[in-house]
Amino acid sequence: MVAFVGPSGRGKTTLSATLGAHFGYVSDETVAVDRDLTVHAYRKPLSKVRSNGPKEQVAPRRAGLMDLPVAPLRLAALVLLDRQPDVSAPELTRVPVIDAIAELVPQLSYVTDFEAPLQRLAALCDAVGGVWRVTYGEAATVVPLIPELFSAPPGAARSWRPLEPAQGETWTSTTDFRWGPVSDAIAADGSVAVMSDGVLRVLAGIAPSIWLGIGRGSTFEQLVTQTIAEFGHPPAGDASGLVGGVIDELLSAGLVVRGDRSGRAAV
Repeated sequence: MVAFVGPSGRGKTTLSATLGAHFGYVSDETVAVDRDLTVHAYRKPLSKVRSNGPKEQVAPRRAGLMDLPVAPLRLAALVLLDRQPDVSAPELTRVPVIDAIAELVPQLSYVTDFEAPLQRLAALCDAVGGVWRVTYGEAATVVPLIPELFSAPPGAARSWRPLEPAQGETWTSTTDFRWGPVSDAIAADGSVAVMSDGVLRVLAGIAPSIWLGIGRGSTFEQLVTQTIAEFGHPPAGDASGLVGGVIDELLSAGLVVRGDRSGRAAV
């Protein structure tokens, strides 16, 4: 099964109706996927927008959609939708894992209820061979791309690594800051995705290095030194001000808390 993912208004129902006339229709709204990629179908009526009044619910067979196969369903591909009305020829492109997760999480239900939700989602992306993005103008132009998605090799090599949350009790007395509450975090391609209090945040630029340095117990002075060593001196301003600005943003987001020299969180 190919799962197309996108926010409301991205054309999911139109695409489902178009593809469902050529391939087995699963749902235009929700599917459940197990760890082993087994898919539980929610073969609901199509919700079609009307010019006035509520959406019309159209039964799949009435809409001319094909039935599901007798065989069990298995997730073969995850595809992010990018509908651009002026695009004539559709295009499939690969999406880096953290970029994909940042777009997937807002469209998923109960993901924050899982243990290590980012690791589980990243593993799912790997299991289907990575995430695709389809940029298209009209739904009918996507039909010829489906065989490629079904035949894409599964099991991409893992391109990410898990990050263990720092625990307050391991924070040394020489540390100026420590991590705030973190339920899960992963790193890939120079970026870090962090789940904290049910909110996903993606760190890029120098922020991942600073946040990871804080997790290792680095002082502010050490953070400045390691930032210069890794990225060089900034083209304008001083490194201390740049690092301090990033830390302020991390403090505001709750990903970092400030402490006193005794090893207690400052209030």
